[in-house]
Amino acid sequence: MRKSGSRLALSVLLLATSVLADDFVHRRRDSLTVDNETVLSAIDLYDSKVEQVIANLGAPSRVAETAASERSYEWDRKTCRLKILALDNGSITRIDVWGTTPDSGIGTTGRGLKLGATIDDARRLYIRFPADSDPTLKGYSYWDCAPSRPVLGIDFGKGGRIDHMKLTREPSDCF
Repeated sequence: MRKSGSRLALSVLLLATSVLADDFVHRRRDSLTVDNETVLSAIDLYDSKVEQVIANLGAPSRVAETAASERSYEWDRKTCRLKILALDNGSITRIDVWGTTPDSGIGTTGRGLKLGATIDDARRLYIRFPADSDPTLKGYSYWDCAPSRPVLGIDFGKGGRIDHMKLTREPSDCF
């Protein structure tokens, strides 16, 4: 009887540890990540340059050095805020947008997902596609050095509405 009690206690402990570890490993339930988007706030992560963004949106509200060869540019609007990180050569590495609703294109993805939308809206627009249908990977085989993939992080605030989106480049598998 004592052995079975010890086994039961050990099983409960392992199960509890597994559940806690699962919480740390998996994404929170109030966020969603997709990998088939390259545009956020009318800015293409691969093709747009900082100069083009400034020409379209006007002077940023804030500019700051964030790293040796990287700068942060921010625009404040009535219902949202946009921040991009770019290298010295103008290449954009990250786009963030926060707020409750879009403002003049800021806060909308290339597929039309907007700040303030629901998780159902996000799921409807971003159905998973196989990797070979991803235009950023066309012409690459499994053994080739593929370009870095885009990753769109979508965060949901109170009421289950989108209040933050972040578009970044996932590190390439190149050595």
